[in-house]
Amino acid sequence: MCAALWSVGGCAATIREQAGRAETRLSPEEAARLLDAAWSRLDEGKRIFDIRLSDRVRVLNGEGAIVYEKHPLRLRLDVFGPHATPVLSLVQRGDSMAVRLHEERRFVAGPVGDPAFAALTEGRGFTGHELLGALLGAYDPSALTAGAADTVGYAAGGEWVVALLESGRAHRFTYARADSTLREYIQEREGRAAYRVRFSDYRQLEGRLRPFRVQLEDVGERRTLRADVRSEVFTINLPPDGYRLDPF
Repeated sequence: MCAALWSVGGCAATIREQAGRAETRLSPEEAARLLDAAWSRLDEGKRIFDIRLSDRVRVLNGEGAIVYEKHPLRLRLDVFGPHATPVLSLVQRGDSMAVRLHEERRFVAGPVGDPAFAALTEGRGFTGHELLGALLGAYDPSALTAGAADTVGYAAGGEWVVALLESGRAHRFTYARADSTLREYIQEREGRAAYRVRFSDYRQLEGRLRPFRVQLEDVGERRTLRADVRSEVFTINLPPDGYRLDPF
């Protein structure tokens, strides 16, 4: 079977293979500019959004909020179901993370990357940088990769593409040529599609172009999460204990 489920007309090449076949290359400086453009313009902020999570057997409609600070990395994500019922809370401070599933009364705390987080959320354990990237449409490339990565930028049709190639993982960022906004992020692991995030409904907000619709597809688990942003601000006033979760 094709690993990349977004292919058309047969099995698609992997991200590494696509980058190797590209004819029109970007300079390293142009690729770095695309990668850094959105992330460099954010320091702290808060997004409130409506959320729709669907998988093979259920659909959950609710709302959520993410609050973040970049230096040092701190974030808090809260998701609520119908009638403002708490569903999930997640905090990260540096390399430490904690997650609470309220209905199941389950709690896990530990270092980022602990397999217990993936087990707790029935699948993929996202790091804070991946969560921020998906929900903000702004990735920190240096934190996204686990180690050294080759960077390849190239033209693909009417879009710019930047690929980060690690040993065992690959990341593909697709940008609109007209305004350099990020339109899609794909991650592969061991040459197989892991998940994809699409960004759309860009709007001007305090001199920044921001995506007001985000759709994440977890390919292996066949889950889709869609977030429609209701509001966003770029200043916050969260006390230090706001980035703390306690056990039940």
